[in-house]
Amino acid sequence: MDDLLRDELLPALALLLRPVDLWSLRPLRRQAAFAVLCPSMLPRLRGFWAAKPENVSEVLRKGPQPSAALLRYVGEQLLIGCHPFVPNELGQTALTWASEYGLEEVLALLLGMAFDQPAHVQQVESNGWYPLFRAAWTGRAACARLLLKAAAHVEGPICRSRYSPLMCAARWGHREVVEALLEASADVKRRNDFGEAGHGRTRSDKVEKSPVRSVLAPSCDARSP
Repeated sequence: MDDLLRDELLPALALLLRPVDLWSLRPLRRQAAFAVLCPSMLPRLRGFWAAKPENVSEVLRKGPQPSAALLRYVGEQLLIGCHPFVPNELGQTALTWASEYGLEEVLALLLGMAFDQPAHVQQVESNGWYPLFRAAWTGRAACARLLLKAAAHVEGPICRSRYSPLMCAARWGHREVVEALLEASADVKRRNDFGEAGHGRTRSDKVEKSPVRSVLAPSCDARSP
C-alpha cells in the first residue's frame, strides 16, 4: 500500500480509479466501509479527480429515484467528498429524506458514515421532526430499525411533551414500525401535552380489531403497574 501512496503513482491511480470505479469495488452493504477505505489515500485522490461535490440532501429531497442508480450516485458523491449531514435552513439533512422516502440502502450507507458521529442521527428540524419521527410518520419500518440500530433514541431527542415516534406510528396504523419501536422499549405510557399516549386513539379505531391495537395491547398490559 505504501508504494501505491507514492506521489508519482497517484495521478495514474486517479485516472484508473475514478469515483464510479472505486464505488463499484466497494461491498454495497458494508457499513462504515468509507471509514476504512484507504483513509490516507482518498483525500489525495480527490485532489486529482477535481470533482465538485453536489448537495446530496437536495437531490434526495426531490423524491425517490431508481434505487440502484440513486445508491451509486450517493456513494460516488461521498467518495468525492460531499457533506451529507450539513443541515439546510430548516435543519434537514440527507438522513431526513432517506428516512422519509424509505431509501433503506441509502440510509444504511449514510449511517455507516455517521457511525462515530451519533448526533447526526438525532438532527432536529425547525418543525421539531427528526429522522426516526419521519420514518414512523411514513411507516418506513426498515428505516426505523436502521436508525434505532444506529443509536437513534426511541423516544426522540426532544422534550417528552411532544408526539413520540410510537404515538405517530400508532396513530397512522403502521404496525411494523410500532413493533420495531416496542422492541426498542418505547414508552407506551408516555403522554404529550394533549394527553395522548402511544397506546391511545389511532386513525384506524373504526376498524374492528385494529392490527396496531393488537400489537400495543400486550405491551400496555405487561408494563402496567
